[in-house]
Amino acid sequence: MGTSPARTSLVLLVLLVACAGNAEETTPAPVEPSTGAAAESDAASEEGVDAVLIGCVGRGCDGLVGALDQPPTPPPRERPAEVLPERRIPAATTTTRPAGLQAAAALYAELDTQPIGSNVAAATLTDAVGLLRDQVAEASVLLARLNAACDLAATQDTALAPEAETLKADGYDLLAGRLTDAPFVVPTDLEGRIQELSPDDQANLRVEVLSRVREVLRVQAAPLFCDAARTYRSAGTPRASEQLGAYGNALLLHCGL
Repeated sequence: MGTSPARTSLVLLVLLVACAGNAEETTPAPVEPSTGAAAESDAASEEGVDAVLIGCVGRGCDGLVGALDQPPTPPPRERPAEVLPERRIPAATTTTRPAGLQAAAALYAELDTQPIGSNVAAATLTDAVGLLRDQVAEASVLLARLNAACDLAATQDTALAPEAETLKADGYDLLAGRLTDAPFVVPTDLEGRIQELSPDDQANLRVEVLSRVREVLRVQAAPLFCDAARTYRSAGTPRASEQLGAYGNALLLHCGL
């Protein structure tokens, strides 16, 4: 089934901005209404549009930027999805940690309260993506501080090493889980453009926008889950073993464990 030029341009714009989070200093380019020969490209099938968008998520935005001039060869739709845990067992901030890890535990609690995503619509799509990027950057700084505090505690008291490694792994798991569960509301400017479409296209595009944002976040979360799995394996504590069991064999194999 074909898709309208307006809808195709809107979807491309969404992903061009969303994928900017995967590239350094990438400025979203406006998508002009298609005319003449370009309209034939805009009349591409839904499958073709999806293939280009999936390619952007997997390789960064180069392919999508090129698609605005001439469509690249679409990648196979069978591109493997990111491998995520079958389930995860979040560590409670009230978990009792050894006295020597109290400073690190405080950083874990701070990471747990660091906002990621929002339940309030941003004014523009650029604002929404920028907010997510800033939030993740702040969370990454907290995670680095948590790791450093755990390493320092383990250096000062080697008996703390297994628990310190477990807390580090809990930090990776926490941030990855926050990314995959981050709330996102369609921004006001994009919602206005969506409402210009037919009712069926409105509902479908809202679902597609949220799905694409989720996919970008899953791509960011997947390596963190591998970092968590490797660190849990190194820790070897009961908590670590329980979490690895919850993660499942598919993730462990994907992470080379």
